[in-house]
Amino acid sequence: MFDAAVIGGGFKGMMTAYGLMQQGKSVCIIEKGKQLGGFMSPMNWRGVDIDKGPQYLDGINEAHKLILDNIMAEHEPLDSLEYSYGTFWNNRYTEGFALPDYRTLPKVDKAAVLYETLTQNSATEKPYTIADLYTDESEKSFSYIKRWCNKFLREDAENLSAINISFVTFFGRKLLLDNELSVNLKQHPLIDNVLAASKVSVDHGTHNLYPLNKNLGYFRRSFEDKLQKSGVTSYMESEVSSIALINDSYAIDLAASDAVTAREIYCAAPIEITEKILLQSSTIKQYTKPVAQLFYMLEIELNKELPFYIMNYSSSSISRITNFTAYGNKSSNGKSILCVEVPTTINSAEWNDPENHYAVLCDEINAMGLDANAIEAHQAFKVPATYRTVLRGYEQQLDIISQKILKIYDDKVHILTPHLLTRASIMEDLTRRGILN
Repeated sequence: MFDAAVIGGGFKGMMTAYGLMQQGKSVCIIEKGKQLGGFMSPMNWRGVDIDKGPQYLDGINEAHKLILDNIMAEHEPLDSLEYSYGTFWNNRYTEGFALPDYRTLPKVDKAAVLYETLTQNSATEKPYTIADLYTDESEKSFSYIKRWCNKFLREDAENLSAINISFVTFFGRKLLLDNELSVNLKQHPLIDNVLAASKVSVDHGTHNLYPLNKNLGYFRRSFEDKLQKSGVTSYMESEVSSIALINDSYAIDLAASDAVTAREIYCAAPIEITEKILLQSSTIKQYTKPVAQLFYMLEIELNKELPFYIMNYSSSSISRITNFTAYGNKSSNGKSILCVEVPTTINSAEWNDPENHYAVLCDEINAMGLDANAIEAHQAFKVPATYRTVLRGYEQQLDIISQKILKIYDDKVHILTPHLLTRASIMEDLTRRGILN
């Protein structure tokens, strides 16, 4: 008998178990994989473990930093990283920003975007899709948003739920004016959330954290160790076959082992899995869309100093280049390792033959100011689901599912917000729910 069972052992599940354990509850985690941590498990290439993209814990507030410090107390600490990223668009590189630099546009287009930004109104009272956020009076801004929805999310803006704006860079503040003017104008509350200024100029009170000269897998192992030593039981390679409410407790039948009994259940798995387990249905699957990516790992002799990552808003296939050398390890040959991300769809031409696409990639790398001739080794890794976007109608379907679950299982089965992308937003959500203190 456990006070709480957490279904799903990714970062969200691990942090949920940690918060409940800190409250003095007995907790178990049920995970179908071989280890906890999900996407935090690195890939090994050229003699080093490499994260799946820029995986440091960014945007962490002070209270949550203390939680992470406690998790790492018996291990090497997470270090603060200075902000370091860039943007490439319209053949220009901009340092210090991860969002599109609209200043690279022709003056007339830049003026139109600025005007539309300051006067924009949603087409409906409650926007259901990204397209609903734009009207005929914001045609110029929407033309760029549509382009980036298809590039980064592999979906039309008309089909994407408005929820996506909370975790996609290009929906945020706009880089339209020089930094000093932006900082001054942001003093006005109506403009603060519109214009962008460098983070070193604006006190956000947040941290970027990482185990320096290691990889996120080190944090994953440390976290797993903390949970184990704190008494959290983990059922690995276990899938839930059924759940039954019996005398105010839940009997959880595990296909690969004995049944587990818990007074409360916290569902931290993807919502499609949660629905399948609790309702034996698959209705919400059609409202979510995993984004597949090719990760091209490059061993290269860099001809310039690079930030942690560079976002690419041009029409090329590259979405982001991560420089692991900026905060992690070099290859076994002492060379820099870059990860070049290419969003795609499974069974597309580049997915089926990534090596053939590599020649295109080299042209795009050269256009970004790097020297593809300096690449000494490369390999493409196929990642079927880097994250999930949510489609039109998702919120309504999620509400229907939640009501059905409440009716069948009572209020002791908790559906943790399933569409959060960043680890900072996950910790914020768990704090709002009273799981993290």
